[in-house]
Amino acid sequence: MRGRFILGCFLLAAAVWVASYPHRASAAADLVLYASEAARRAGSWRVVPDSTAAGGSRLEQPNVGAAQITTPLAAPTHYVEYPVVVEAGVPYHLWLRGTAQNNSGDNDSVWVQSSATVDANGAAVYRIGTTSATMVNVKGCSACPLSGWGWQDNSAYNDTAPGPALIFGAGGTQTLRIQAREDGISIDQIVLSSVTYLNRAPGAAQNDTTILPKTGTSSSITLVRGPYLQQVSDSGAVVVWATRQPGPAVVQYWTGAQTPATVAATSTLRSSSTTGIQTYYQHEATLVGLSASTTYQYDLRVQGTDATPGVIDRFHTAPLSGTGTVRFVAFGDSGAGSAAQSQIAGLMNNEAFNFAIHTGDVAYSSGTYAEFEQRFFPYYSTWLRMRAIFPVIGNHDDITGSATPYRTLFVLPRDGASPAFPNNAERFYSVDYGPVHLIALDTEAAFQSPARRAEQLAWLEADLQASQAQPWRIAFFHRPPFSAGGEHGSDLTVRQAFVPLFERYGVELVLNGHEHDYERTVQWKESTDPASQAVVYVVTGGGGAALYPASRAAWTAVSRSVHHYLRGAITPTQISVEAVGIDGVVFDRFDLIR
Repeated sequence: MRGRFILGCFLLAAAVWVASYPHRASAAADLVLYASEAARRAGSWRVVPDSTAAGGSRLEQPNVGAAQITTPLAAPTHYVEYPVVVEAGVPYHLWLRGTAQNNSGDNDSVWVQSSATVDANGAAVYRIGTTSATMVNVKGCSACPLSGWGWQDNSAYNDTAPGPALIFGAGGTQTLRIQAREDGISIDQIVLSSVTYLNRAPGAAQNDTTILPKTGTSSSITLVRGPYLQQVSDSGAVVVWATRQPGPAVVQYWTGAQTPATVAATSTLRSSSTTGIQTYYQHEATLVGLSASTTYQYDLRVQGTDATPGVIDRFHTAPLSGTGTVRFVAFGDSGAGSAAQSQIAGLMNNEAFNFAIHTGDVAYSSGTYAEFEQRFFPYYSTWLRMRAIFPVIGNHDDITGSATPYRTLFVLPRDGASPAFPNNAERFYSVDYGPVHLIALDTEAAFQSPARRAEQLAWLEADLQASQAQPWRIAFFHRPPFSAGGEHGSDLTVRQAFVPLFERYGVELVLNGHEHDYERTVQWKESTDPASQAVVYVVTGGGGAALYPASRAAWTAVSRSVHHYLRGAITPTQISVEAVGIDGVVFDRFDLIR
């Protein structure tokens, strides 16, 4: 009798809810996502093989006995994200199929947020980056049993009425974020429905066996990584992604109403014996002949199938060399998988920038394939698909002396390769991006060997001589020539090698990592030659790894032991840089004027 009463109340409330929100059938009417195929995983969320789960895998938040997160976090450590293509103003009913470890009520709930949800009055609600979220609890009510897989919505313990609708204030591709509330929960399916499951669950609340076909962003192609952008310039870009399936693979790209152009990708097998993950294929497509300062849309296809259905990605090419205004972020020593890394990454996700610089130690502690997969790509996947990153090798990335995972996963200019030292490829390189000439250098294998160092220095001098027409030159590398930090301090060999060239050829700004702190020098020069130029050196090693103590020296302007990143703007006449702390507050800023 009680069951009939609850069902009747549920249907009555659902009818009222439906009447309140007129809905339309559309291509985005019902979205079914497989939880294991998240575009981004941060923290300890992991994919676990499970024959009872959709696609043969479930997404699990391991049970470590952590305390319940009673208030949603603006910058959570543990979360997953999914791109969804939605219609603005249409109410969607949210459903998750989950299971609690040991069928325990302490292991059964998550918070859900999105990039564009609004309430019935159009006010922002449940937004990523805030403490507003809607809760899904696999246990439908306080007295309801937990048993195996079960479907629940965001009614939060109210089994007699549906949860609040998710209404998006903007249509197109939006982001759905699920963050941990209680550990020990697993999820395998996520449904956003404006038609089929608007007033009914997709399956049972306990012991469910329902596996829905993927829709919306589903594909027969399994995306392992990416897409992510490399070598974006005023006339080209490289698009990189990885799938379980081999090629042929292509990128289709266009701007405005143009007919899409198609570029074939090279597809290379990577086996589990070398990567630490399952066998996959890395696809790399080089786009050339692009127009400067232009937004391009692109789509990925493997074996003729859309690898990211429902999602159209985009990027913006650089201004013509020597012109324009560009914005950047810079950070280093990030890849520790820490809560600090997650918080810094969350702040950078909200920045508007054209490219990123990484000053090394991308993946701790040994720069392995598995560490890159776990501690780099999941944290920055939101912007890597639309903006270029220019990294350098840190000592932890080069732990074997070959940096093979780094040089395989990143597709960088091969400036450094030579017949004598082919392994110098991708270790040092330079690019023009609008008004700035970027110079990436290596303080590891291509520096520690005297013969390889001599070749790098010869390349550097020739590159600086050739770049004199550019308004600005920024060099970046891992080990700092000037640091008063308490762990490593200044690398005197690096200082002796690089600094005279910087001063002679007008490098205005140098960015480093290695010391896990923030340090900025005054405009400093070692040479007594009046024709030489002073340089500002910044250590930005606070991207997520454990901090080192900061101190001061004769050259110090600012020094702080703090997690942070840099954001900057560059015009032909000025560079403006701000240092942003883990609380999102700017704690240092400086300008360089031509």
